Amino acid sequence: MPKSQASFALRWLLPIAQLILCVTALWPWRVTLVHQIGRSLGAYQASTPSVAKATRVEGAGASISAYIYADPQELRTLQALESHEWVPLMLNLPAGLVQLPYVILNPAKEDWRPKGINLRTWRVISWPIIGMLFWWCAGRGIEALIAARRHLVNPKITWPETVVAAVLLLFCGVTAVSLPLSGHDRSFPLILWILGSSTWALLAGLTIVARGWQWRLTSR
Repeated sequence: MPKSQASFALRWLLPIAQLILCVTALWPWRVTLVHQIGRSLGAYQASTPSVAKATRVEGAGASISAYIYADPQELRTLQALESHEWVPLMLNLPAGLVQLPYVILNPAKEDWRPKGINLRTWRVISWPIIGMLFWWCAGRGIEALIAARRHLVNPKITWPETVVAAVLLLFCGVTAVSLPLSGHDRSFPLILWILGSSTWALLAGLTIVARGWQWRLTSR
């Protein structure tokens, strides 16, 4: 039975690092995001929210709920924010799989979101928080792989982690290859999508390799 030894805590470093990157990317629009959260809280407090009315965006962005605001300046600010929203979304791409069962069962085929807040803004807020769990698991996978090269088992990768990594490897690997080959809107950040999905496919693959290496070490 191989020994265990503490390794550098990447499991804590990676979630914190991605959170700092997300905050840095969105910091210039922090007032807008706080304002959106305030609208959401007001929508729950008021019986008939009148601040904004929801509408469906047709065409390439049909899966995204937008909001029409009376203030044109606020609308331009939100449109500028959209170009920076992709950074936290692609950094935390696996977080989108968490609500996938709800999307499948929901007749509207959309994620759950609080009242009075548009879907993209809710994803920008929630995905970095949910993504911390996936980055924590990815850090564990890298730590386990480094330790396995020294014939150590630490941390031990569990079967649930292995299954999640296999799902991520399959999903991210397929989308990284298939999306560029299919038709997509020009405003869609294809490069960020390829980088994000490829990164998570790689991290998931490292976790699976670490689990296999640990199995070989423990079976000796």
